[in-house]
Amino acid sequence: MDKQSILKTAKSEMQMVVEGMNLENISESKSKLEHYLSFIEHLSYLNDDQKLNNKEESQLEDPVSETFKQLTEKQPELSPSYFFHRKLRGGFLEEIATVVPEGIVRQLGIEHGDYISVNFKGKHVNNGKPKIEFKIIEKRNEIVEIDRQEYKCCILKNRDGMLLAEKTGNSTIRFNEAPYSIVIRDTDIEEFGLKGGDVVDIACKKTDPSYNRVTYKHHIHTPLPQTIERRKSHSYKIKNPQESVSKDTNNSLMGLTIFVVGGLSQKDNYKKVIENNGGVFMWLDGKEKKTRIRSRVKKADIVLWISEEMSHQGMYPTKEYCKDYGVQFKAMESKGASSLLRQAEELINYNNTK
Repeated sequence: MDKQSILKTAKSEMQMVVEGMNLENISESKSKLEHYLSFIEHLSYLNDDQKLNNKEESQLEDPVSETFKQLTEKQPELSPSYFFHRKLRGGFLEEIATVVPEGIVRQLGIEHGDYISVNFKGKHVNNGKPKIEFKIIEKRNEIVEIDRQEYKCCILKNRDGMLLAEKTGNSTIRFNEAPYSIVIRDTDIEEFGLKGGDVVDIACKKTDPSYNRVTYKHHIHTPLPQTIERRKSHSYKIKNPQESVSKDTNNSLMGLTIFVVGGLSQKDNYKKVIENNGGVFMWLDGKEKKTRIRSRVKKADIVLWISEEMSHQGMYPTKEYCKDYGVQFKAMESKGASSLLRQAEELINYNNTK
């Protein structure tokens, strides 16, 4: 065997020992590294320039190869492992700054304090992100208390323009021994496409349940409550979102494009009420680039922005673009879907009477 090849292999094995080192196996790792260093030191005594016949070369190489073989057989390969820190959703391996997705945590049953190995397996063709394989190397020895509480199978309810969780299964959610309603974050509503009647798992801080994340959405068919009340001045009615649009629907917005800015928590309701009344729905959060907001304003017949859920950063340019392109606009103080429809119809009626 070539001396440089032996050195290269030994260095590779030493690197694996170093990567697998943690606070619990320092002594064992030190012993293995000392064996490798001793082996490399003896290897350095061999003379590359010495001219050997086939027999002598065979006699020299065989003991070295055998020594290396015994060493590697005696010292099994160590898999690097990292301490798992449980977060509200998913977890984190601080040593290598790697996020462990919630789906992997659930699939493998990973708990706070477990030691996890990570294997990077190339890149995905579509998004260029590394494909990572996680594996539990060592389970925690004892239960570790962390500031995290998870509530399973919570049925979401619409109330005052918010999505709330008040029960976990058939039990009432409580904080400081009193009933507590968890308000679902707008980012989670958007990410999971949440609405009233959905069943989810929620994790929050034990010390402050207002700091929470949806960890999982159960795919269970649950009848959704009707969230839009019928208006007395019109003959339309909004049916269950899972049903087709009824012929009773009022076509007061027929052929008009309604651009709504802000109001993420009610986005789905805005879309239903506008489309159920014949309109075309467009929506932005208000935090997008000005060029994107301007493009939407140019296509709109009516622009409505939700003052309660919109930053000044988006409000001012939206207003100016409406003036520039002669688009009817209105700032809404209420974020309810029925109020939004009423405001849109009032702008239409005002425009028709001018």
